[in-house]
Parts: sequence; structure tokens; C-alpha cells
Amino acid sequence: PGCNRPPSWTEAHHITPWSHGGPTDLANGCLLCGFHHRLIHQGEWPVVMATDCIPDITPPPRIDPVQRPLRRSRFAAPLLHTPLRI
Repeated sequence: PGCNRPPSWTEAHHITPWSHGGPTDLANGCLLCGFHHRLIHQGEWPVVMATDCIPDITPPPRIDPVQRPLRRSRFAAPLLHTPLRI
């Protein structure tokens, strides 16, 4: 969410956790730096994959009372509309 770490310094995050039946494909994932990955797993910053395959990350009300989703479209991959299986 607004982080400028290069992809080589990030971790893969399953938007719907594999342990909850989420697929292990690129359409269900996003890259996060370690700091933001931990914040999301603490449960205050939900992540939803938008229809354009860019993750929307919503800050908690204490950060943004309106809770406007944040997006990072710099690394968007337009070919991810079809899920890829790995």
C-alpha cells in the first residue's frame, strides 16, 4: 500500500489464504514487502483483488475514516485476467 520496494524485495501474499481454499495462482496473489505483509496478516488491512487484477488494500478506520482502497498500479500485469496455475 504505497510501498516503493522493488519486486525482488517482496514476499508473495495469497489474497484468499491457501488454508481457506484459496488457489495458488497469480490471480490470487500480490507482492508485499515484509513490513506490509505482516500488517495485512494482523487483520486490519483487508486485500481484495479488483476486477482489473490490481489488489485493493483498505486501510483501517484509524488511518482513513472513509476507508478508501489503496492501489499500486505501477506493477500491474494486464494479462492476469485469466488465472494461471503453477
